[in-house]
Order: sequence, then C-alpha cells, then structure tokens
Amino acid sequence: MTYEVVISPQTAEQYDVGVNDTLYIGGSIRGAERNEFRVVGISPTFSQFLGTPTVVTHLSELQELTGTTSNDQATMITVDVSDDASIAEVEAELQETYPEYDVRTNREQLQATLERQAVLIAAGGSLVVLAAIAGIALTTNLLLSLVYQQRRTLAALRAQGAAASTLVGVIGTQAILLGLVGGVLGAVVTIPAINVLNIVAETVVGFEDVVSIQPWILLGGIAIALGIGIVGALVAGWRVSRLSPLEQLG
Repeated sequence: MTYEVVISPQTAEQYDVGVNDTLYIGGSIRGAERNEFRVVGISPTFSQFLGTPTVVTHLSELQELTGTTSNDQATMITVDVSDDASIAEVEAELQETYPEYDVRTNREQLQATLERQAVLIAAGGSLVVLAAIAGIALTTNLLLSLVYQQRRTLAALRAQGAAASTLVGVIGTQAILLGLVGGVLGAVVTIPAINVLNIVAETVVGFEDVVSIQPWILLGGIAIALGIGIVGALVAGWRVSRLSPLEQLG
C-alpha cells in the first residue's frame, strides 16, 4: 500500500485539501478512519472524462480497501509509454500477451468513440449548416426589406447626383455592422447560456461542466456572422445598384 492518491480540482475544493494533505479513504467510515492517504497530485484528467469529482488510487489498493481483491475486475486500464517508444509495437505486444482484452491507442479510442457518436455528430453538423443558411436568408431578407423601405430616399439621392457606389457602400456598411454586432452579441450570450446548460445537466444527470467552449470557437462564430453580413451586403448592394430614380420617383 502506497497510501497515495491523486485528486481532481473539484475534490480538492470540496474537502479543502491540497498536495501533501491527508484524506481518509475506506469501504466504510470506520475503515476509512484507519487509512490515511496523502494527496500527491491534483489533476482534472479523470474528472473531465467522468464529469464528477474523482479520487485516483492504485487499483489493488482500492480492492484492498473495499474487500474485493479476489473478485473485482477493472473495466479500463491506462498504460503510459516512454516518449521514444513505438506505440504500435507496444500495442501489438500487449494484445499478444493479453488476447482477451481490447488494446487501443489513444487515437484508436478516439476513433471508436467518434464512430459510436457518428449520428450525433452528423446531426450537430447539420444544425450548424442549417443555422448558417438560416442566418444568411434572414440577414439578406432584412437588408432587402431595408432597401425596399428606403427605395424612394435612395432614388432621390441618385437623382441628385449621388454615385451608385456611394449608396452601395452605405448599405454594405450597414450590413457588415449588422453581422458584426450580431456575432459579438451571440458570443456574449453564449457564455451565460453554457453556464445555464451546465446547471441543468448537473441537476438532471449529476455531471458537472458537460458543455464547454474555447475562445477560438467564439471568434469563429463572430467571423461566420461577419461573413453572413458580407453576403447580405453583396445582395443588398446589387439591389441598390438596380434602383431606377425614374421608376421610384415617377
């Protein structure tokens, strides 16, 4: 027994402990009082995988504490290899030594996970594409409606000598600003929305931080919104360039 554990940040916060502090672990309260474990590290790896606070011990020690040494089995064992080792050779040797087990590298495990979630990933991708198409359609419709409502004003400006490029530039600037403001607003709203979703998920299934987002995703969303604004600007600019002062003011 090493009497050493690695805990997740959530566990450290929950019990107000850190590295070199003591945790009492056992199959019962009375048994835990006799087993002092020293915290040797804090890592979020397994808590991110499981979605709950974790305490990592050696499997044999956990079995010893719970009295299941002779009949408990592991469902997953992780293997670390040195940096200069050949992953393929290690995998082949383990598979040959333990043919009853499924041996996978990190990449193969990721591929297997993605294959099981193929339908979900396809559905999510479809929603993203449909959202982009809907955004382009709605933005374009809004800008065309704006041009239609201002058609007499724009036609009057053309009749007074304003260049078509100037009017197109004004409408295009409005469209781009609309896309940029919409993208920034969407990014700002996304952060509290994620917090709400995580609260709901934790309440329903007990998993913490199910939904997360990276800054580059928010920047990508703003860029897509800006692109939608540019598409709308092109369509609206084309419509403005075709306005005839004689038809609108006649």
